[in-house]
Amino acid sequence: MLSAIERYRAHSREYSSSTKMEQDIEGGEYEASWMSTRIELIEASKQKLLGKNLGSCSLDELHELEGKLEESLHSIRERKASQNRASFISVKLSIKKKHLPLVHSFQYHLLREQIAQLKEKVDYLNSVVC
Repeated sequence: MLSAIERYRAHSREYSSSTKMEQDIEGGEYEASWMSTRIELIEASKQKLLGKNLGSCSLDELHELEGKLEESLHSIRERKASQNRASFISVKLSIKKKHLPLVHSFQYHLLREQIAQLKEKVDYLNSVVC
């Protein structure tokens, strides 16, 4: 009796594992077919965006394509403007860092001259008052 149960269990496992494999294979085949169809659609869309094979497009499809291209162009221009702003700010900061010591040095010399002139005035006023 035990050997019959063991044979049943072994046969049952083999059957369920082979059924599972068949289901996995069928699922994989379906997924591969679906992915292949999806790739073909994406390729066709890419060709249309590149301006190829437009003869089969309806007027509505062409308007939709034009809208997508305008959106893409707007997005590209926005990104480029943002990069240009960032680059400009970076260059501006770089210039400030390079020239800031010169500006401080120039201001320092101007202030030293003003102090010297004020000292001369104070000395003159002290000599006149005393």
